[in-house]
Amino acid sequence: MRDANYFLEQAERCFRLARSITDRETMGKLEAMGVEFMSRAVELDGNLAPVTVPAKVGARSA
Repeated sequence: MRDANYFLEQAERCFRLARSITDRETMGKLEAMGVEFMSRAVELDGNLAPVTVPAKVGARSA
């Protein structure tokens, strides 16, 4: 079984990838995956803070 650190690393990877691309659909999918990974980490480690959805990476000011 995977531990909380594994899921935190995966979440970080998803958010980093989302910041590096311009395709909004893919960006949104990566952000959603990151949130899911973070939620799983919190489930496995009760000492982690509850997940809050990060600001949309794709929401860039004009």
